[in-house]
Amino acid sequence: MRLKILIDCGNSFLKWVLICEFYSIKRTYSVSGKLETEIFIKRKKERLLSTSLLESLKKISRVCQSRFTTEQLLSCSKVSVSFLNSETINKQIKKELQAIFNKKNMQQVEVKKKKEINLKSGLSTVFSVERNNPQALGRDRWTAMLGVMPNYIDAKFKEKSVLVISSGTATVIDKLKIKKNSKNKCKIEFIHMGGFIIPGERIMNESLSFLDAKLNGTLRLEPKETQDSVFSGVTLVQTMVLSLGRRGQEVYLCGGGSELIMRGHKKFRRLFNNKINIIHDPWLTFKGLNVLADDYFKTPPF
Repeated sequence: MRLKILIDCGNSFLKWVLICEFYSIKRTYSVSGKLETEIFIKRKKERLLSTSLLESLKKISRVCQSRFTTEQLLSCSKVSVSFLNSETINKQIKKELQAIFNKKNMQQVEVKKKKEINLKSGLSTVFSVERNNPQALGRDRWTAMLGVMPNYIDAKFKEKSVLVISSGTATVIDKLKIKKNSKNKCKIEFIHMGGFIIPGERIMNESLSFLDAKLNGTLRLEPKETQDSVFSGVTLVQTMVLSLGRRGQEVYLCGGGSELIMRGHKKFRRLFNNKINIIHDPWLTFKGLNVLADDYFKTPPF
């Protein structure tokens, strides 16, 4: 059995997924949870994160009918964490995690200019960031892009580009080039070419709150009331980022605001001329964290 705990620290929520893998019976169990970042900060004396993680550990133990105690699971858990940009909040998060987990079993996600990742035996997989200061790239953006990597290991192509759109506090559109080396078939390169950042849905709505204090509108093609016009307009702008995709291009969509963009795409479909391949995957960031955890913790199951 192997137990991984993946934690994504965002501006709005602290989210986590526990993955328990049983190799002997080829089964995988998982549980997830989240905590509002603002509440975590305000009620720091209550240690809400560590308490919630312990509850998730007990839950997964019940789900998979594990013979291990909570203490045994804690000592063997492999923890992969993507922190925020705020060192003050990160300090509080680290303090709670180190109080319950073995420090040696914790991985802190750091963006690398060039990262070689072992996704498949005999295959060299490299992820490169094309910028002068790769550490300035958001960890959430990096892990979301890493999350698409397993989809292209066995696919047949020479070179292609995909878009990864993460919608949360901000909406980010990243372009990723994928190249299979023609001379060396055992090498695949993933290259981050750059991206755009715009305010997310909540920030856009708040910027127009002076028009109407309530702003609880309905999504409409031809809105007439102020509330409907604001909500429909913000949704339209968020949805239009999909138009950056070329015909037939794969566009990955993730993040807390991705459901709104999918609703907008359905409502405003006739405004889009290009037929893109939208892949809505709310778990993309966690898939990236899982890739890093598997690569980092090269240890046998317990």
